[in-house]
Amino acid sequence: KIEKFVKTQEEVVLDTSTAEEFKEFLLELEEEFGFKLKDHQLDAALRVLGRMEGRALLAMEMGCGKTLTAILIALYIYMKTGIPILISCPSWLRLHWKGEFKKYTGLEAVVIDKKNRDMKELLKKHRWNPFFIVSHDIFQKVTGLTGRDEFTLIVDEAHVLKNDGKKSKAAQEIFDRIAENILLLTATPLVNRGSEAFNYLRVLHPNVFTKRAEFQKFFCEG
Repeated sequence: KIEKFVKTQEEVVLDTSTAEEFKEFLLELEEEFGFKLKDHQLDAALRVLGRMEGRALLAMEMGCGKTLTAILIALYIYMKTGIPILISCPSWLRLHWKGEFKKYTGLEAVVIDKKNRDMKELLKKHRWNPFFIVSHDIFQKVTGLTGRDEFTLIVDEAHVLKNDGKKSKAAQEIFDRIAENILLLTATPLVNRGSEAFNYLRVLHPNVFTKRAEFQKFFCEG
C-alpha cells in the first residue's frame, strides 16, 4: 500500500486552471486586505491543492506563515466547494486564529466553547459563514458530529498527535470521520526519530498508513 501510494503521489500534478484560479483568488484578497503572500507560501498552497489533494502537513518554521497559508487554502476550498472550515488549536490561540482569519479574509469565525458546542446547531445558525475555531481540549466534546459531516480541518500545534495516548487516538478517530481536507500545522514535526511521522501520515491517509511496523520498515529501515 505504501509503495503504491508513494509512486502515485509522484505522478500527481496540479491542474493549470486550478493554479490560475487560486492566484486570481489570492490577488483579490491581497489587494483588498493589504498583504502579500511570499513565494514559499504560494508554492506550499499550490502543492497542497495539487499533489497533496487537500491533505498535508505544513511544517514551516515559526514565523514563516503557516497560519496564513492554511487559511487561504481552506478558504479557497470553501469558495469552490462550500465545505465548512473547522480549526482546532490550543485554547490560548483561539482568539489569535479568530483575529488572523478576520485580518486576511474580512470574515468572522465562530469560537466554540463548552456552552456552545453542538455542531449541528452551529452549522444551521452559521450556514452563511461556516468557519469555526475550537480548542484541542473541547474538540472531542463537540456534539452533533456524524460520519456524514465534511470539513476542511486545520489542526494547529499538531505535534500533539505524535504520541499514542488515548486523547491523541480519540482525536484521530474523529478526524477520520469528518475531515474531507486536513492541514496539520507544526514547526516541530520530528524531534527524535523519523518514526514520529507515522501518526501525522496516519491522520492524513488513514487507508494507507495503517501499521506502524510497515511504515518503519519502508521509511526507517525497520
